[in-house]
This record gives sequence, structure tokens and C-alpha cells, in this order.
Amino acid sequence: MKRASYLSLILLPLSLIFAGCGAKRDLKQADEAVTGFHAQLNAGSFDQIYSDSDDLLKNAISQQKFVNLLDAVHRKLGSAESADRQGFFINYGTQGEMIRVTYATRYDGDQASEEFVFHNGRDGLRLVGYHINSDALITQ
Repeated sequence: MKRASYLSLILLPLSLIFAGCGAKRDLKQADEAVTGFHAQLNAGSFDQIYSDSDDLLKNAISQQKFVNLLDAVHRKLGSAESADRQGFFINYGTQGEMIRVTYATRYDGDQASEEFVFHNGRDGLRLVGYHINSDALITQ
């Protein structure tokens, strides 16, 4: 009984350390993916963003609807200038990780709150969901 207690006292901190290292790597990848997303958005490469996305996103929304959303964001808010990560959540599963990151993003025309959901699986990091909130999207 004592041996099992000692073993769990050693294994629990080790597992937290390894999970923390994985989370840092996943967040770095997510930050890079968001930077790439904004670069493609600024360039008007909406079809490419959709094409590079995970099948989960493609099954949830048609290419035309997603492209229309990105076009409206770009038209009404302008180019993304900076994005500061506000929070994250990582869910580790048997099919890979689901990474949700939120950003306070500064565009030419206004500020926005953005949420990105990525699937980190066999094919690497892929966009699963994109949500944006900005007054300019409604009022302009």
C-alpha cells in the first residue's frame, strides 16, 4: 500500500510536467497558425484558408458560406494588425488534441474578439472552428 502511494506521488508530478511541455508546444503551434490565418485573411486568400481546414469544419459549413464570412470580416474590419492571446483550452483525446484559443485582435477598422479551434491530429494542426465578435461587423 505504501509503495503504491509513493509511486503515485512520483508519477502524478511527472505526468503534469510532460503535459505542460506538450501544452507549450501546442500553444506555440496554435499561435503560429493564427498568425498564418491572419496573413491569409489580409491577402484575401479565403479559399485557401477553407482548403487547409480540417474536415470537421468542412462538414459543418460550406466553402461559400465560410468564404463569405471571411470576406465580410476583411471588408468591414480591414487587415489584422495584432493579436494577443487571452486564453486557451486543450483537450487531449485518442484522435489528437483539440485546441481552443481566444485572442483580442486589432484590425485596421476596429477591435475584435476571436476564437479559433484547431484539431492537432495525424495531419498536423488544422482549423476546426472560427468565431469572431466585433461591433463593426454588425454596424457597418
